Amino acid sequence: MKKHYIRITIVICALILVAVLLGGLFFTYVQVNSVNDEFYDACHSDNEWFGLSFSDADLTLSDYVCNFCLSWEKYSRMRNNNVGYAGRFSWYDGDFHKLESQDFVRVYYLVNDEIQNSYQTRILLMDEDFGYGHTTELGQFAVNAMCDDVFLFDGFMTFQRNLQDETKTYFFKKPAQLTAQFGNTDDEWTSRHELYGAFYAMAENKAQAELNQEAKKKLAEVIKDDEFSKALDVCDRGWFSSYCLFSAGTDNRTPSVCVYDMFVYHPLSIVMARNGYVYLVFLVVLLALQAMVIFTMRKMYINRRNFEARSQKLARSVAHELKTPLAVTKAYVENWEYIDEDERAEVSEKINSEVDHMTKMVNSLLKLSKMDAGDVEIKPEEVEILSLTKSIFKRMEPLVAERELEVTWITDGKAAQATERGAADDAEQDEGAGATGGEGEYCVSADLEMMRIVIGNFLSNAVKFAKKNIKISVSKSAKSVRFSIINDGATIDPKDKKKIWDLFYKKDNARTDRLSSTGVGLAANKSILELHKAKYGVNCGAFETEFWFEMKRVKK
Repeated sequence: MKKHYIRITIVICALILVAVLLGGLFFTYVQVNSVNDEFYDACHSDNEWFGLSFSDADLTLSDYVCNFCLSWEKYSRMRNNNVGYAGRFSWYDGDFHKLESQDFVRVYYLVNDEIQNSYQTRILLMDEDFGYGHTTELGQFAVNAMCDDVFLFDGFMTFQRNLQDETKTYFFKKPAQLTAQFGNTDDEWTSRHELYGAFYAMAENKAQAELNQEAKKKLAEVIKDDEFSKALDVCDRGWFSSYCLFSAGTDNRTPSVCVYDMFVYHPLSIVMARNGYVYLVFLVVLLALQAMVIFTMRKMYINRRNFEARSQKLARSVAHELKTPLAVTKAYVENWEYIDEDERAEVSEKINSEVDHMTKMVNSLLKLSKMDAGDVEIKPEEVEILSLTKSIFKRMEPLVAERELEVTWITDGKAAQATERGAADDAEQDEGAGATGGEGEYCVSADLEMMRIVIGNFLSNAVKFAKKNIKISVSKSAKSVRFSIINDGATIDPKDKKKIWDLFYKKDNARTDRLSSTGVGLAANKSILELHKAKYGVNCGAFETEFWFEMKRVKK
């Protein structure tokens, strides 16, 4: 049976895992598509080359190159740490040439506090060891170098990052990728004006640099060095990596020119970073559902095991309880013809007593079974607990007197010593009010006959086991009525506190001749009180045992 429940638990947990994974995959699929759409639109809007006229005869190659380099400024200022960028400007004048994006310093001078044309700007391409990972203005800037219409080369510059830094000097040569000259060489441009410098980094951190490098490799894969693709718009969308390539250019002029912008991003990484809390919720839901399944299946297994154990115990107990009366009855029947006529009346009475005992036991079990199955209909009415208790106690007075027990009645914490006769007198006075609808203040809404069974079982149990004293207490509060009965008999072992509510549990077989016991009483009380949603329990002291229940009070 245990293996069966384990297999079912594994199957259900696996199904839950599959369901949560499918839900997570669908959510991820939707988010990845959304990121691809978002970044395609963003990269397309960032690309500025579609507004540039490549057929304008007044634009020189230097104008194109300068415009291309200055577009890096925009990308460095509007950098998205989730997107890698690589740019390439190609031209053909009999040979193929290319210029690719990299860190640079923009050197410029101002006319009327502004830059009015491209002649006021020169570009200094930087090596990777410049040491700055972010865009910054360079203070105390000075440069001494050769230049053409676009680039500075073969010289040095001095600068400060801020006033606290010491002046630094940076030497530079003509970059290897500059295979052509743009306009005439001018060695005096840097000395004719008051110059300013600003460093622009294409990446501020290692992750951004890696994305830019990936974009550069992807651009090299898609566009060969000697290839022109003038109006290319390529977008490859994936889960792990996507890229967008835009190009523009013309071959209707000399030289032919073409510009490319490559953007690379990782949709899945972006989705995970943006929606980490959602995946955490998925994980929590998965663990919660699986824990719930495991807990439920474990509980079902334990309940099933306990049920089977109780069934086996019940079968053994019923067989044991019926064995003796059946054996006695069989012996009397088999020997009937050998019994003297004057003894047959007595034997018949004994046989009838054994049959009555068995009938009572069977009826009790049937009633208990119906209560446990919920097949018993409760007929609620106002029941006065104190009056009902005294009425039931009256019938037990002969046994109380026979065993010389002293009974104390306690109402709302006030004790009143009572002999058997005194208790009887009180009961007779209460009969006028009756157990239901009386003028007492200890009323609850309950099934009268069921409450007779409960209180009767508790009283008979106390009389059965008490040595000298019994305390019967009925008290009320604003919301509830509490019944309690205490006897000074042998106490119950704490480990048996739960067992006493089981069928056929008996603490002691002594002194049951006048109060015949079927072993069903406390089990019946448990079922009835639970049907009424009452609180109940047993308290075990060193010298006393208390049984109690508490129900909602009905005010008169």
